[in-house]
Amino acid sequence: MCGIAGIYHSHGTVDPKVIGKMTEMLRHRGPDDEGYLFVSTPTGASEERSGQDTVPQLKIRTKSIQDPLPPCNLAFGHRRLSIIDLTPFGHQPMSYDHGDYWIIYNGEIYNYIELKEELKQFGFYFQTNSDTEVILASYLKWGSDCENHFNGDWAFCIYDKRQKKLFASRDRYGVKFFYYTWDGAVFAFASEIKALLSLPELDQHLDPRQMVDFLIFGVIDHNEKTIYEDIHQLQPGQHLTLSLERNELKLSFYYRLHHNPELGKYDQDKSLEFAREIRDLLYDSVKIRLRSDVAVGSCLSGGLDSSSIVLFVNRLMKEGGLSTFNIGNHQKTFTASYRNDPIDETLYAQELIARTAIDGKFTFPDGIKLWDELDAVLYCQDEPFGSTSIYAQWNVMRLASQHVKVVLDGQGGDELFGGYSFYSSAAIAQGNIKLFFQRLSLYKKSALQELSFALGFRFIPQGLKEKVHRLFRRTHFRFLEIVFPQYSEYVSSAVKDIVTEVATPNLNLRLWQDFTKYTIPHLLHYEDRNSMAFGVEARVPFLDYRFVDYVMTIPAIYKINQGWSKWIFRMAMQDVLPEKILWRKDKIGFSTPEKRWLLDGDNPFTSFMKRYHIPYDGNTFWWRLFATSYWMKLRGFT
Repeated sequence: MCGIAGIYHSHGTVDPKVIGKMTEMLRHRGPDDEGYLFVSTPTGASEERSGQDTVPQLKIRTKSIQDPLPPCNLAFGHRRLSIIDLTPFGHQPMSYDHGDYWIIYNGEIYNYIELKEELKQFGFYFQTNSDTEVILASYLKWGSDCENHFNGDWAFCIYDKRQKKLFASRDRYGVKFFYYTWDGAVFAFASEIKALLSLPELDQHLDPRQMVDFLIFGVIDHNEKTIYEDIHQLQPGQHLTLSLERNELKLSFYYRLHHNPELGKYDQDKSLEFAREIRDLLYDSVKIRLRSDVAVGSCLSGGLDSSSIVLFVNRLMKEGGLSTFNIGNHQKTFTASYRNDPIDETLYAQELIARTAIDGKFTFPDGIKLWDELDAVLYCQDEPFGSTSIYAQWNVMRLASQHVKVVLDGQGGDELFGGYSFYSSAAIAQGNIKLFFQRLSLYKKSALQELSFALGFRFIPQGLKEKVHRLFRRTHFRFLEIVFPQYSEYVSSAVKDIVTEVATPNLNLRLWQDFTKYTIPHLLHYEDRNSMAFGVEARVPFLDYRFVDYVMTIPAIYKINQGWSKWIFRMAMQDVLPEKILWRKDKIGFSTPEKRWLLDGDNPFTSFMKRYHIPYDGNTFWWRLFATSYWMKLRGFT
């Protein structure tokens, strides 16, 4: 991963100090190197300046950004986290074809080796061992269709001198981020919102509807907007083209995820086929994401998803499927632990460590440290965050940074296979009535609640779902209007839009919604900021497009079956995971002892609750209400 920033003025010039400040604000994302490109369009006269030594083969000149510059109206800034090709040849901005194409790029193209060999057959040349150069050659060969050849995670912008345009792209599921602002005269972009906020001409007004969506439902990054009215983002699977001749910006999707809406009828032979394919695809996804010229480790919670990744890495090591160069003799794992707390999963992590001789590392987040570091985490995240689990992940990434530069993580498994109990409600409502009785034998208390929600999904008319939701959460809405009266008029539209959409009697549709809009986008946001705060690249094998596309075609009956969540995934991992983890009944998620942390002693949260006389009941809504209020004061909005 890296940090990218850029500015284009259609009728003016770029102040080098502004692009320099934007790039400096992304230093944490790329502590290894920095580089700049300044261009006067449409003539294309350009020069590249960097903090690296001169590399004559690439015709890169070394100069400080403070040196005198000719007037320019396009500038790129780059901060590099060196992962593949650690030499100066991997420096960015990078050019191709005698300087006709320039790129700044954040991410990894995991199949770059295979793509390079394919492109060589078409006569393309390569002077580096980086995946960055492969993107440029792919763009030259396939144009905007190059994205469909990539297996990876990316956000990049290419200056195409020949066609006088900028071409920017974001990966299929939004693992990497591309924020931008465009007012018809100035186009600017960056990897993080904070870099764009340094633009002197940007109005920093908050978007009230986006604020309400977060406050009520905890969702961010669920559309093209951010909480700032004038800052937008490329959506997952989307690219943009800015014509420098016509001064025209166009957006389009090159990829959309589809799903199988059918419940289906269970077939044992088909189940075995699905399980084999799932196991093989995930195994290859893990393998290809171990391509790195630096050390790689894994996040380990002790759940099914992270444990599967860790054990696949170990299997690859034993089978000689990868070199120990970037893994070491023992795989390193990183776990958040809460001593003697009911939500602690340390025992499961230790189960894997004992079986595999993993070099397990543990961090012990606590509520006292949370308050000491809250300002730093909020700055890192750019926006208020949804629960204290984000602080736990912050600690895991800090621990990882002391040992490795890349980590694998298990995001996505629950949203693909139905890992949470509320997904059972959608499955039951879809017609899988037998599932209720199977769930009842395993989870008596939650099964009855799942049935009640299923009946609501099935029989309550769409128009009434909003009113039912408001009735059950009337206390939350009352205090939202007390703390943020300026947002009260947006509550009804937010509830109508989101509740009526997610309260669906269709399991795969609900999984698709959470994968594309309501869960995965904000989890990726949190992980990107937390990992990059410590110069660590996070890779997510469950989000390999081959794996995701396949799992989304599997009928819902195989996702939750025999009373078990993630049924087909458990079948796939039978010869991989130990029984103690494979058949876990508890689903903790990535949780913290949040209630104890928040109510322990005098702290900003308890002061906030007392101020507004809020009856805390453990619901994460109260944290969001507090975190938003606290963040707004930090940012000077109140």
